[in-house]
Amino acid sequence: MPARPQDVAALQKRPEDMTMRELARQARLLQGEPKRARLYLVQYHLRWAIPFSSLVFAFVGAPLGIQPHRRATSVGFGLSIIIIFVYYVVLTLGTALGQSGYLPPLLAGWLQNLLLLGFGVYLTLRGRR
Repeated sequence: MPARPQDVAALQKRPEDMTMRELARQARLLQGEPKRARLYLVQYHLRWAIPFSSLVFAFVGAPLGIQPHRRATSVGFGLSIIIIFVYYVVLTLGTALGQSGYLPPLLAGWLQNLLLLGFGVYLTLRGRR
């Protein structure tokens, strides 16, 4: 039997409440059960992707912040609310698709950052012209 009593006790925790080490261990223990292992793998990748999002937001915000023709402060505020809302929707959708098996766990965890980073690259290239 490959599972130890500590491993069985760890299965009682929700993936959201586990540490990175516990998530990785549970995913390894559940390699024979891909559906259950996906929950832990998606959460593991989200633990890396969400802190990285601050850099991605900075990459998007920099080109928006240096535009010389600012129309109004409220336009910038409204645009930031829209960007955050889109990020949250993609985060939620990616997590659900990853946990259900429609996306690989790595892509499910990083999808929102990849889309926002692509938008930031677009804004940067557009700003160069």
